[in-house]
Amino acid sequence: MARIVAVSLIAIAMLAQAQEPAAITLNVVATDSKGNHIRSLTGDDFEILSRGKTIEVSDVSERALTPRRIAVIFDVTSISLAARRTMIDGLRDFLSKSLRPGDRVLLLTAGQALTPLSEWTADSAQIDAALQRAGTESSATMAGDRESAERRIREMITDIQQARQTLYTFDTILETVRTYATAVYRDTKQSIGLLNTATNLFSSRSTRNVMIVVGAGLPLRAGADLFQYLDNVKSDAERGQLGGALRQGAGRSSPLTESSSFDLTPFLKAVAAEARDRGVAIYTIDSEMAEAASARVEANRMSDRTASFATIANRSAGYQLLADESGGVAFLAQRPNEALAQIRSDLDSYYSIVLHPTSPLAANDPVEVRSKSAPKIRTARGGAPLTADAEVQSRVVAYHLMKPDANDLGISVQAAPPVADGDKRRVNLKVMIPIKNLRFVQEGNVVTGGFTVYITTGDALGHTSSVNKQTQQLRWPVEALQAAGDRKVTFAVDVVLEAGRTQISVGVLDLRSETTGYDRVSV
Repeated sequence: MARIVAVSLIAIAMLAQAQEPAAITLNVVATDSKGNHIRSLTGDDFEILSRGKTIEVSDVSERALTPRRIAVIFDVTSISLAARRTMIDGLRDFLSKSLRPGDRVLLLTAGQALTPLSEWTADSAQIDAALQRAGTESSATMAGDRESAERRIREMITDIQQARQTLYTFDTILETVRTYATAVYRDTKQSIGLLNTATNLFSSRSTRNVMIVVGAGLPLRAGADLFQYLDNVKSDAERGQLGGALRQGAGRSSPLTESSSFDLTPFLKAVAAEARDRGVAIYTIDSEMAEAASARVEANRMSDRTASFATIANRSAGYQLLADESGGVAFLAQRPNEALAQIRSDLDSYYSIVLHPTSPLAANDPVEVRSKSAPKIRTARGGAPLTADAEVQSRVVAYHLMKPDANDLGISVQAAPPVADGDKRRVNLKVMIPIKNLRFVQEGNVVTGGFTVYITTGDALGHTSSVNKQTQQLRWPVEALQAAGDRKVTFAVDVVLEAGRTQISVGVLDLRSETTGYDRVSV
């Protein structure tokens, strides 16, 4: 019937269209200074500001019975197996007491990959099986080993002090720290990317969305603790306590300045912003923060104690940032049952506030909620479904991890054998859409319609590319549509796969009806 060929897969810039300011809904948790929830507040108790301007509050309601979506992610690269099992015991009790009709739970592990242990489910048997699997799944080893790196530094310092001739210098020690920081940076960036992928698993803001991350923290700066340790070594060397060979090199170095090259803050902020925009409040739990292996150092060395503090502060800061900027809470060195009890209280008691801005607010525009009646306020956007465009983008990413479970358009995808293109692969992809499932509007002797194709590449481990999309308008004679029968529109496109990418996830949105279809192919 029709074959539409695109030469390459590229993002199409969309022209901004003027819109009337839309109402915005916020999910707000109001507590006193002790963390107790404050009930029975009204619109008069809240003041909403954006960039210094007051926004009108049209409605405030307590939303205790809204359906919830709760995703729990175990970071198996950082939390010990013993702590994981203690958390699982707490989660069994938490979920059995918290779930109501309409609620759904998703359990995952994050290591070298993001692995779903369940589907979105309310089935107690499936939840229990997923929790049991979470307690037996092996931990993942990441490249950054702080204890080994510090031990290596000690050995080099001893060698420099005792040997008459040595190849080691302060610069050699500094390079060891850089190598460690590079490994931590790479691994942590991967972990942050998996969390970002997880936010796409929430397909609607009309539910109360919560993501609980269980682990041992995320650093704001990779290797900051070891750079701090080396800075203490530098101070000792400059005072002449470690010998002349180290003193000369120490004077030329600036370990703390170098740590800024391994800043992960922008990536953490991006995840928090994505969660906030999707109405997902992130709760982070590090129940064994003070007992982390990186904090177990010799108490009789001041430099060790300083580095130990830097380790704890740096790793907890990442969890704190994710929670603060998404409307959740960071629970650090707190018992699992206590943390989960507070999360349950948040789920059971919050306010839905509807705003009417005088001008459109972008997703990244700051919205500040104040209340004289509640000393502490936490806010997440929510209360309204995602746009059709945003929902399709979310699902094509999520369907790398989960098999597509929706295909109202009845689309299908075929991939030709890949062709090598340097270290990448190029695949000719055909997306076939049944014409009878598309909606057309008659205009005289012709009918018009259209669709947008969304494509992302990735793998079954949760690693994905950004979503690219192309829109195709259709204009046919009425007779051609009437004769189409069961025939299909074929949309052909060349897709480039980065090294390691083995899947292509596709979504199609009918522009007239907003009906969607999804499919996935492995190559």
